[in-house]
Amino acid sequence: MLSPEEVVERARKWAEIFQYKDEKKPVKGVITKKLKVSYRIYIPKWDVEGRLITKNKFEEGQEVEVVVSSANYVTKQLTFREANYVMKETEILSRILRAKEKHQLMSASVVGVSHGGLILDIMGQRGYIPPSHIPKKYADKVSSLVGKTIKVRILRVRTNNILASLRTRNS
Repeated sequence: MLSPEEVVERARKWAEIFQYKDEKKPVKGVITKKLKVSYRIYIPKWDVEGRLITKNKFEEGQEVEVVVSSANYVTKQLTFREANYVMKETEILSRILRAKEKHQLMSASVVGVSHGGLILDIMGQRGYIPPSHIPKKYADKVSSLVGKTIKVRILRVRTNNILASLRTRNS
């Protein structure tokens, strides 16, 4: 069990992590392990590990500047992108709109559950899947999807408000 001081310190650390995420502020990290399609990265500033999603090649022990792509306080899962890879919001939204127009599925990280629906991180943008767009096979276990990456269909795009669906076709 954590002491009250440790609880306060953990809350402070996660508040700072979320602030860095919101401001897309870079932080230094060290590559600790090569995974199948990503890297495990250690962030000394916060004494945390997460996943670096990149197509670039790195060596273990190499230092890299990253930004927080998604952060989940409940599961303590963090994903990062290289700092120089961060796209402008308009470019991100245009990619999401293009996927919507072409009826392409997009990858999204499930960061939480709200009112029976799923809160998403889609390329650093907040998204939501309402309960009516969650298939019955997932309806009773939406909490188990938190921290996972899923494929979604984009229904509507507005700045900081993306509506998505887990249903595979229009119905």
